[in-house]
This record gives sequence, structure tokens and C-alpha cells, in this order.
Amino acid sequence: MKKRIYTATITGAILGIFCIIGVGFRLGFSGNEILLFSTWFNRIVMGFAIGLASPIKISKKHNTISRGLLFGLIFSFAHYASSNFTDLIGFIAGIFYGIIIDYFATKAEKTSQKKISNKNKKRMSTYMITIIVVLGLLFIWIAYGFFASRFVEKLGYTVVETKNKYEIRLLDDHLIAETEVKGTFETGINEGFNILAGYIFGDNKKKQKIKMTTPVVGSEKQSEKIEMTAPVIGEESSKETILFSFVLPSKYNLDEVPEPNNPKISIREIKGKKIAVIKFSGFFSDEKFEKKKQELIKYLEKDGVKYKTISYVGYNPPWTPPFMRRNEVWAELIE
Repeated sequence: MKKRIYTATITGAILGIFCIIGVGFRLGFSGNEILLFSTWFNRIVMGFAIGLASPIKISKKHNTISRGLLFGLIFSFAHYASSNFTDLIGFIAGIFYGIIIDYFATKAEKTSQKKISNKNKKRMSTYMITIIVVLGLLFIWIAYGFFASRFVEKLGYTVVETKNKYEIRLLDDHLIAETEVKGTFETGINEGFNILAGYIFGDNKKKQKIKMTTPVVGSEKQSEKIEMTAPVIGEESSKETILFSFVLPSKYNLDEVPEPNNPKISIREIKGKKIAVIKFSGFFSDEKFEKKKQELIKYLEKDGVKYKTISYVGYNPPWTPPFMRRNEVWAELIE
């Protein structure tokens, strides 16, 4: 029975990874982090339930198929309904996954009932432990990616128009802490981040500090502190100079925000900024940014939309799984 449960749960977790990839390609990785995580978790729970379902007999000849079909239908529909009927293909795939999980679980159960040598038992035990550890680490990594930026204050905006390949937003008025570095996005991001991080970690006239946790959470105290918010924006100012900025919490205005000690940092207020946005996931690189930048420019020129500054925007901590990362390219529009 134990072997059946282990096999079914592990099979569900592995199939859940294929689900994440499938959903990501169909609906997009960026902006669908909750759906991706819940889909994977649903397959794990489905596997565990099928692992416990050995005593259930539905059909004499095709019990594995019938039982897997039933459990696949129940769990897949539950997820399909709870996600507002978002992914029909995922729902159908989940039904067949139930059959696949039950097949491997039943096969493992029958194998465990046969006499196995101590050497093979030890080998199988090591194999199972390895798989469980790997899946456990994968689960922790995905859970971290899900929760890491869940509670960080994000810059508010209103979607003005949704195009076929991009959307137009009107950003809420906000403050940014900004610094200038030399190099490309990829080579300059660490220097820009370190300069700005010093400011929000307390290197300012009021010595106000940020409390960083996983996930990142802002904790307000009597002696005010600066809470770190997403996104972190990288903006092109020239071929060799990058303007990096942190969006500051919405509670601050120009009169109240702490003044930086570092002369390399400036505080600016952004009002009525309208942008065109294209999203992408995965790890950041200059090559990927350039590709998405040119893609956005092509769409804007095709639609006759005038723009000026191009920016890269990242929302996630560096350890977030690539398929759960939310990256964007912004083009500031000219009205």
C-alpha cells in the first residue's frame, strides 16, 4: 500500500510539471503564477488520493482505467471550476492523467506483493528516497516562487486598452528612487541594485530601514521605514548608461520621503505616465530584452503608436523559478 501511495503521488507530481509547461505555453507563464502552482498541486493531491484508492472496485475487467478515470474527472473538474473554467485542455488532460497515475500505482502495488530480494529492496528504497527528495526540493522552489513576491506592494495601474500582443496602461502617480550606472542591463543591474538597496536599507537622512523577509514583507513601525516594493525598473538613458529605479511605497510623497545620503541617488515623482507593455518569463538577459524590445517596437509602429523611453521591468527575487518569473518591457507613450 505504501509503495502504491508513493508511486501515485510521485507520478502526479511529475505529470504536474508537464501541466505547468502546457498551461504556460497555452496561457502564458507571466501573470498566471497562481494557476500554474495550483495546477501542479492539484495533480499531486490527485496522485495521493489515487494511491489510497486501492480498495475501490468499479469494474472487474478494467478497474484501473475506470477508477483512474473517475478520480481524474473529479480532481480535474474541481480545479477547472475553481479556476473559473480557464483551461479546457488542462481539464481534459487531467482526466487522462488520472488513468496514467492509477496504472503506475497499480503496477507498483502488484510488484510490491511479489517476493523481492533484499538487494533490490534496498535499491528501490534508495530510488524512492531520491525521487522524494528531488520532488520535495522542487516543491519548495516552486512554493518559494509563488509566495516570494505575493505580499510585496506593487505599483498600481489601470489597463487602458488590451491589444493582440501588448497592453496599454496608465500608471498610478508614484515616487521612484533612481540611480545611474554604466553598462548594459545585464552588467549594470548589480551595481544599480546595490546603490539603491543601500538607500532603502537605511542609508538616508532619517536612517529609515527596510525589513526584508521571504516572502518580502513591509512592517511599519513608529520610527518609519521604507518598504521595498515591486517592480524594480531598469530604463535606458543611453547606449552606455542605465537608469535604475525602485518604486517607493505609495504612502510617501515628496515632502515625507527620506532624503538619500548617496549623491548618486535622486528621488523623482512620476505623474500620468502611460506605457505600452509586453510580458515575458524566464531568466533575464540582454539578448532576451533586446528581442522583446524590438517585438514591442514592431507592434507599436504597426499600430502607429508614438513612444520614447524603453524600460525593462522585473517583479521577482532572483531565486524565483524561471517559468514563474514576471518580466516586462515598457515603452513610455507620447500623447
